[in-house]
Amino acid sequence: MLKEQVDVLLRENSVLKRAFMIQRDRQKEYEKGNEELEHLKQLVTQYQEQVRTLEAKGRTRIYRYLRIEVCNPLPMILVKPPDERGSMDI
Repeated sequence: MLKEQVDVLLRENSVLKRAFMIQRDRQKEYEKGNEELEHLKQLVTQYQEQVRTLEAKGRTRIYRYLRIEVCNPLPMILVKPPDERGSMDI
């Protein structure tokens, strides 16, 4: 009878050890997933800032281009760069 009780306790102990290891592995996976999530959140924030910066630069370039167009009524095709002697052909 005592041997049977010891066998039952050993089996229960083995089951509890496996349950503990499974729970520990799940906890590690959960923590790893949280770390990855935080890293991805940081990347999203970084990329959003890059998008805002690029959008602002694009708006600035459009504004400058439109300002140049208003100041220079001649189409860009007609304006040629100066030749080697420094004179301009239009």
